[in-house]
Amino acid sequence: MLISSLHSHEFDAWVALCARGFQMPPDEFYEHFVYDPDAVIEGILVARDGKKLVSSVRVFHRTLYLEGHPIPAGAIGEVCTLPAYRGKGLSGILLQNAIRYMEKCRMPLSTLITDIPAYYQKFGWLITPRGLITLPLIEYTLSLSLRPFLPEDLPAVLSLCSPYNGLFLRSESYWNSWMPHNTRHPAVAVHNGTIVAYLDYAIQENTLLFREYRGDPARIAEVFSLVGDYTEVKNVPFSFCPDPALPVTEDTTLMVRLNFPFTCGNTRVDHPSILASLYQEPVFFTPDNY
Repeated sequence: MLISSLHSHEFDAWVALCARGFQMPPDEFYEHFVYDPDAVIEGILVARDGKKLVSSVRVFHRTLYLEGHPIPAGAIGEVCTLPAYRGKGLSGILLQNAIRYMEKCRMPLSTLITDIPAYYQKFGWLITPRGLITLPLIEYTLSLSLRPFLPEDLPAVLSLCSPYNGLFLRSESYWNSWMPHNTRHPAVAVHNGTIVAYLDYAIQENTLLFREYRGDPARIAEVFSLVGDYTEVKNVPFSFCPDPALPVTEDTTLMVRLNFPFTCGNTRVDHPSILASLYQEPVFFTPDNY
């Protein structure tokens, strides 16, 4: 079994491998690479049986904010193995190679989203648990209007700064190439003709799922209420619980890994628990799509 980075001439075969491994349309994986302005083919690690691709792990090259500072990061995705080759430890071997790849690329941390956290814990990823509770939206005297995001809004949206740890930094090419294929209902909140917030949301079972919010933190509740009025959906899950008597569902899908120690502002991150603690502030939306 040969382990290495993907060769460019194998790209179509890799797309087919992911489609079969995940039982999803191949376009999903084609677009994840082709529309990613930061895509690096060497970041796709594969196992081969002869010339046949049988297992995959991809390291997405990303930069994320921690304590207001940009930090290079590797986001793990496209982890799959053909059914006939499962149970042989191939994904584990590829993940170990991915860790070495991230170290070589000077990515001090890694993040991933998974439904099987126990598996990734074996390789050093740490759960960053979040308590989720669904609350009804409260009424506000609204001073904002809401409309769909337009391409010409991009300069204003790029100027918005959000302090939440774990947000991916986005270049203009990232917005123009990647984002149109990875948003649901992107919108902007406007006050007196000025864009004050950008958000993306979805609706599921009469609940608003805020996939992201960028803008003034003081306006979050007002913006959420505005979207509730706009969509006539009045429930939203929050990742913090103001009333300990209310039932909380723990979300353990977000994981982080410290690849090597680094300094973030005045914080020395030299232990996985310190890295995980940076994610323990209230987060009002699901993590960025890779």
